[in-house]
Amino acid sequence: MWKHKWSKRFMVLAAVLLVVLAMAIGYVVAEENDQGPDENSIRREIESKVKSNHHIPLQIQESSGDLALEAELNDLKSKAQQNRTKRLHQADQYNYTQSELEDLLVNGATVEDIYYSDYIGNEWLVEPKELIKQKQDGSLSWTEIEAKVKRDKESQLALLSKKHPKVQNLFAKKKMNSAEKLQMLELADQQGEQAVSKALVDYESKGLEGLHLKKSDSLEEN
Repeated sequence: MWKHKWSKRFMVLAAVLLVVLAMAIGYVVAEENDQGPDENSIRREIESKVKSNHHIPLQIQESSGDLALEAELNDLKSKAQQNRTKRLHQADQYNYTQSELEDLLVNGATVEDIYYSDYIGNEWLVEPKELIKQKQDGSLSWTEIEAKVKRDKESQLALLSKKHPKVQNLFAKKKMNSAEKLQMLELADQQGEQAVSKALVDYESKGLEGLHLKKSDSLEEN
């Protein structure tokens, strides 16, 4: 029993390590200057990223043998990339760390779970780990979970848009998706409509972190 448990954990750790190493190499190569890479600096950079809980974007490292699943995940990656271009803040808000990936895989999450939670979470600004918990606790498919999240968010958006028409007007010249608009309308509901103009600037440059900092500033002023 223990041998099987540790064997499984070893395989998971090895797989995650390969992901981190691949990402680290990619980052280092992208940052190299015209004089060419220095082997010692590359090694130090890789070691630093592996030792830290560096946030790693998801990517398919090798063929899983399931061509249908691989095609599905590649299609998901393509849609995610297209969705980023339609946001006010284009960078993903949520990225799994090495330790989070290890824990998820050891505790029964599949590659499909990780990719779908990452995709839906970043598109609708929902914590991906909460989506995986919802998937594991219920009987819904990822398609059904995505449809439910979309339906709930758009319903909230419609209600708050009617309540705050002036804020809705601020979005007219902005490239924003529904989740981002909802974030701003919720902020208007909590802090007042006057807070939204600056929040848009903060969010565009810093994402959700900018909104969290703004909430802290507001609390300090009170």
